[in-house]
Amino acid sequence: MAKKTVETKVEKVDRRGRKFCPGCHESSGARLGECKKCGYIFRPKNEPAEKMIINPYHLQAVMQFVAVIGGFPAAKQALRDAEGFLKKVAMWNEKGLT
Repeated sequence: MAKKTVETKVEKVDRRGRKFCPGCHESSGARLGECKKCGYIFRPKNEPAEKMIINPYHLQAVMQFVAVIGGFPAAKQALRDAEGFLKKVAMWNEKGLT
């Protein structure tokens, strides 16, 4: 009786300490930041977020907007409405309706 062969996708991890490269389908060392074969750059899982520098003037303007609108839930809804309106205007511009 012949052995059954099953084709499977390339494993994401061949063995402990290795990771799969989506660019060339080779395995690389787990700590490498770039694939040695194709140069694919691996993004760290716990990449730190960019530090935000908050301008006090902008913070004050946002807080005034929230106060005038009537609180954070109302401000979020107003921003969603404005975003929807801007998307419609962009669509009208694409169609030449403005």
